[in-house]
Amino acid sequence: MCYLRKALPIDVRSLAALRIALGLMLLIDLAARAGNLTAHYTDAGVFPRALRIELDAAEAASGENYHWSLHMLSGERWAQAAIFALAGGGALAMLVGYRTRLATIVSLVLTVSLQTRNPLVVDAGDLMLKCLLFWSMFLPLGAAASFDRVLRPGDAPPPKDVFSAASAALLLQVCMIYWSTAAEKHDPIWTRDYTALYYTLSLDTFAKPLAHWLLQFPGLLVVLTAMTYWAEWLLPVAALLPIFKGWPRAGAVLFFWMLHLGTAITMELGLLPWIAMTAWLPFLPGVCWDRLDGLLSRFAAAQERLGAAGSSIAQCIEAWLGRPAAPYAVAGRLTNCLVVLLLAYTAVWNVNRVTRFLDTNTAVPRQWKIVGFVSGLEQAWPMFAPYPMTSDGWFVMKGVLADGAVVNLWQPGEPLPRRKPASVRNTFRGRRWAKYLQNLLSDDYGVYTPGLADWLRRRWNQEFAGNSPDRRVRSVEIVYQIKETLSPGRKSTLVTPYILWRSHDEPSDAPP
Repeated sequence: MCYLRKALPIDVRSLAALRIALGLMLLIDLAARAGNLTAHYTDAGVFPRALRIELDAAEAASGENYHWSLHMLSGERWAQAAIFALAGGGALAMLVGYRTRLATIVSLVLTVSLQTRNPLVVDAGDLMLKCLLFWSMFLPLGAAASFDRVLRPGDAPPPKDVFSAASAALLLQVCMIYWSTAAEKHDPIWTRDYTALYYTLSLDTFAKPLAHWLLQFPGLLVVLTAMTYWAEWLLPVAALLPIFKGWPRAGAVLFFWMLHLGTAITMELGLLPWIAMTAWLPFLPGVCWDRLDGLLSRFAAAQERLGAAGSSIAQCIEAWLGRPAAPYAVAGRLTNCLVVLLLAYTAVWNVNRVTRFLDTNTAVPRQWKIVGFVSGLEQAWPMFAPYPMTSDGWFVMKGVLADGAVVNLWQPGEPLPRRKPASVRNTFRGRRWAKYLQNLLSDDYGVYTPGLADWLRRRWNQEFAGNSPDRRVRSVEIVYQIKETLSPGRKSTLVTPYILWRSHDEPSDAPP
């Protein structure tokens, strides 16, 4: 117990930073998803509720049909917009620290619901965000730098460190993410040849200009691959050791921040790198905040003015909405026992997934996953594991109109790409669309390609055909042009077309 008290507490200022970062991530994510509200979350989009129910039936065969979603209550745009607005309110309340625990619970519920509604656009960053929100429910995120504190000026200041089952669970959850993804990277491309980053940065689906430039230095990429792989194993261990609690732990946090910043500037991975950086905020030791407090003390006058303004705003909020509960409350024995059980459950889930991933016989009954699916604690961290894709490509979505004209249904007004686009990454129109299209190439989700074809047809007929029957779409063809990535020093010019969908009839324009 003495070891745990030294290794697993979290500074309340680190929790405040975590709360602010989580609120910011939620708001950015909602804003980005809102741009595709109709296409991704309504019955007029590529994945209407009928297809989600069909997927649920398919999941029942593997015992994974315990998902739920409030977003399934309606397929109308206005209903989805209302739920998005509610989620934005919860995220904003988290950001400023108002009724923080309730805001965290609301954010978790609506985040699980949103991700369940359309799993074809979900990535590892989304799962990480859910896990961080889940454990945060049990922690006093509003104990510092929050409106909850400002609205209760007479309360005793909270202790500097928070030590509980939830603080241990949050830190260990982050470590389990890295240990699990490292364990799944068992291929020699990661463990012996160290060429994984070369193949990763060669994927035009993700690669930014800096990634293409780094491909000129395969020797450097070998070093960076080895550093990444072993850091995922070793640095989380070091971050948990009491002897490394101060500045050494801050060094581990800085390393992972630099690692994820590197992925953010070289690859298009959406919010994943930023959510991963957020996950390391609870590890920041108090010495970092002490040093920062020392720097801020030089601006005491400015702090006083900000404090006065904050108090005025807080008084208005209190008058309108009432006084919140105390932001710092010690968890009871029952809550701690529940958190310990859920932490053990999470550890078993990760061990079971990794061992099954390695083809060892350690499967557990299907029913045990119910808790994970319902709560949002499901775990899956195969990030570029067991090896990055060794082939890449781009999509060609051709429509033939009633008058015989051939058009680009994906980018109307642009010519069909006859050769590899200058920037494949930009043709995907955002990370969510890229994830959706990549999932259509998989065995699990390929059967939902007709949803994309129907959406492309309806969009053209409604927005570009006008009142002319001759300009309506007669047939749709979706082709993925595959280009293989060869080993360092070798290049391939061979492109292999893979037909995902080809239709020659025109169904009704009504949403399926």
